[in-house]
Amino acid sequence: MRLKNGLIVLTLLLSASSCIKNQDNYANIPYVAVSEYLYLNNPSYSNLNAIGGSVYVNGGNKGIIVTKTSIDQFSAYERTCTYSSGESCAKVKIDSINPNSFHCACCTSIFGAFAGEVQNGPALLPLLQYATSYNASLNVLTISN
Repeated sequence: MRLKNGLIVLTLLLSASSCIKNQDNYANIPYVAVSEYLYLNNPSYSNLNAIGGSVYVNGGNKGIIVTKTSIDQFSAYERTCTYSSGESCAKVKIDSINPNSFHCACCTSIFGAFAGEVQNGPALLPLLQYATSYNASLNVLTISN
């Protein structure tokens, strides 16, 4: 019984240490103040006219990806991968085959475009999300942290 309890404790400790490693990677994404205004009438943002459309925006650490999630809701995510954040190649991109997901060419992690959640690892943490606010009367999207 003692051996079994010891193995359980050892397994829990090893699991916790791997989570801590990934928490460190998430914490290593440098904080950059974000205050972006997207004028959605601008042709550069025409992909945001359709639900599920995504665009790249300057700002954040390695850039921002914005996705239209419903008629008047948007999500904005840091492009820095949460698994390999310190690597220069750790920059998520809109998947050309499945535009409802983002992928990291560095570690091959896949994230959902609507919630930034991990769909396929090795990443364990979702993409860093920025706050969004949409003013429908002005057709302006604000992104901030």
